[in-house]
This record gives sequence, C-alpha cells and structure tokens, in this order.
Amino acid sequence: MDTVLMVLDSLTSLGFDLRTSLSKTWMGIAAWQYLVAFFLVLASLLARRMATKLLQRLILPSLERFGRRIASRLVGALMQPLTALIGLIGVFLAVNVLLIPTRPEPTLITPTFVRQVFEVAIAVIVIWALMRVVDELGQHFKEQAQKQDLPIEAPIIPLLQKSLKFFVAIVGGILVIQELGYPIASLLGGLGIGGLAVALAAQDTIANVFGSVIVFTDKPFKVGDWIKIGDVEGFVENIGFRSTRIRTWPKSLVTVPNKMIANSQIENWSAMPIRRITFTLRIAYGARPEQIEALVDGIREILVTHPGVDQGFHLVNFTEFSPEGLGVFVYYFTKSTVWKEHMQVRQEINLAIMRLVESLGLTLGVPERRVHVEPSFDEAALDGTIDAHEALPHAKRRPQRPTLTTDPEP
Repeated sequence: MDTVLMVLDSLTSLGFDLRTSLSKTWMGIAAWQYLVAFFLVLASLLARRMATKLLQRLILPSLERFGRRIASRLVGALMQPLTALIGLIGVFLAVNVLLIPTRPEPTLITPTFVRQVFEVAIAVIVIWALMRVVDELGQHFKEQAQKQDLPIEAPIIPLLQKSLKFFVAIVGGILVIQELGYPIASLLGGLGIGGLAVALAAQDTIANVFGSVIVFTDKPFKVGDWIKIGDVEGFVENIGFRSTRIRTWPKSLVTVPNKMIANSQIENWSAMPIRRITFTLRIAYGARPEQIEALVDGIREILVTHPGVDQGFHLVNFTEFSPEGLGVFVYYFTKSTVWKEHMQVRQEINLAIMRLVESLGLTLGVPERRVHVEPSFDEAALDGTIDAHEALPHAKRRPQRPTLTTDPEP
C-alpha cells in the first residue's frame, strides 16, 4: 500500500490530484483497490489467452511433428487446468488487494479464509488435471489396443480408467479435508478397515483383474487364436475382465479364470510360423538296401519339389528295424499353419510317397503274428515221428496248448 501511496503522491506533484479521487471508498473498499483488482484480473485473462495460444500454436504442433503423440495428448489434457490455474492466481491476487484494510474495521472475509479457499481450489484443479490425464491415457491405450489387435476386451480399459479416477478423487478429497483443518485419522482408519473387508471378500475378483492385466501386457494370445491352457484346448472367443472363454474342439465353451491363466503354461498354436509333420514310414522286411536307399532319396526329392513344404529344414533317414518293419523317419514343415491347407499338403506328400513305394516294388510293413503249434505225443506216434511205446507214458497227459509268438518276417 505504501508503494501505491508513493505513486499517487508523485502524480499529485505533477498536477494530477488522483489521490483524493482514488481514496474514495465504496462498501469499505477504496477506489484504487477496485482499479488494481480489475487490472490483475484483466492481466490473468490475458495471460490465460497467451498460454492457450502458445500451447496450441507452438508446443502441441512441435510435439506432434517429432512423433510425440502421447506427450501432445497429455499437454492438450492439461491445457484447461493450466489456464484455470492462471485465472485462479489472478483472482486470488485481486481478492487480496480488495482485502487490504483502509480502516480498522472488522470484515467477514479474512485473508486466512481466502488463502484456505485458494488452496482448496488449487487442489480441485490438480484433481481435475489428473482425471483428464487418466482419460487421455485411457483413450490412447484403447486406440493402441484396437490398432495392434491386443488381446483385451473393450470394456476393460474404461473400467480401469474409472477405477483410477475414483482413486484420484478419494485421495484428493482426503487431502482437501485435511487442508481445511478437519481430522482425518478416524476417516483413514474406517477406510482401512472397510478396504480390508472388501479386499478379503473380493480377493478372487482382484486376482482375476490382475490376471487380465497380465494378459493385456504380455499378449500371450488374442481373440481367435488356437491355444492350450492346461487340459483346455481350443479357440479363444472372448477375453473378459474376470475370465477368458475358449471354444473347444467338441464345440463346448470353457470359461477359464484369468488368475489361472496368469499362473499356467500357455501354448499358442496360432503363433507357429510353420507347422510340423513327423512320422515313421514302415517298409516290410525283404527289401534290399538299394531299394531303401532309393526310397530315402525319392522322399527327399518329393519334399524339395513340393511348393507347400518349407525348405528351411527337413529330414528323411532310414533309422530302425522294428517288429512292424524297416523304419524310415520323415520330418518336415508346411509353410501354411492353416489347418485345412496344412492337411492338404500332408495328403499330397503321403500320396506321392505311396506312389514311390509302389514304383520301387516295396510293400508297406504291417505287424505280423505267427502261431507255432507243437504236436502232442499221440499225434506224433500216429505220424510215426516217435515210437508208440515211447508215447504210452504220455498218452494220459493233457495235450500241449498252442503258443502264440510274434516274429518279424525273415
């Protein structure tokens, strides 16, 4: 105030007697106070407009030009709270000027009350800014999920967004209550006990929520993928906030809680870049080494020339002698992982191998069983194999039962 008086005295010395005019009061407030408050509010409005222009025409285009889209969205979300804060500061300074006492008279509005209202208003603006940031982040992640085909259901992000905004509002409200001078210890104690009860009652739901967050961040599968989780195998139909629904091969619908998914081994068949085929071809005994060698070379040639077979890696080798026949191991991959196309390539390869086996004069091996029946002593005596007197001690004995053995073809 002394500074204002000095300015008025200087103007009076120059012939401008403004001190008398500006010292007039209305409702206990001097005219110069109204004038200074008006200029402060006007300056805050001009500062708001300048800050808005600066953000819209310089900062935001620069961030978007350099690919900082998320940063530009956050700055855009903070624009209104920032300009509101500038206006609030101007109003606070203007009110403080109006509260400068011209006469020692009691007033209803004190500087302490104005300061408390100012602090509460700042807290409200901060809460508002945080909520706008949460909204922009939620919208950004929702767009990214749709663009990158992330495995997440559309209502999950808004639900997380609302939960975070509710948390911000609760914490901000507690801070405002504390700033107003009210005790919050009992309130925090009640919230702690209530939160503990809710957490115990909803621990499975909370575990499923965290499981869905893990599915969202790790992206082990997406809707439409063919997966296997434990004993459940099928196509993913829906990824929800609490559970994931899988359509199995018998067309039954299995609902798997997300907490189980977070703690289980997940096998994603749809993530295969190529698809494997492996089997052992059995050839009947009696084949010559030259025929087996020609068979191996022929199968290799079939795999090399087929357009549906991946040429990165394949194996064809004569590997074993087994009761079923000679084993030729075949191992290769199809380029397509689509079930129908994969099976078509497999059929074409199998038919080509059958034609090759037939052209080489070979026979596919099958399991064989030979039954050897030992003759009884009576039958041997009748056939003259042994003497009749030698067969008498054994005549009363029970005939031998036939024995069943399995031998490979010689």
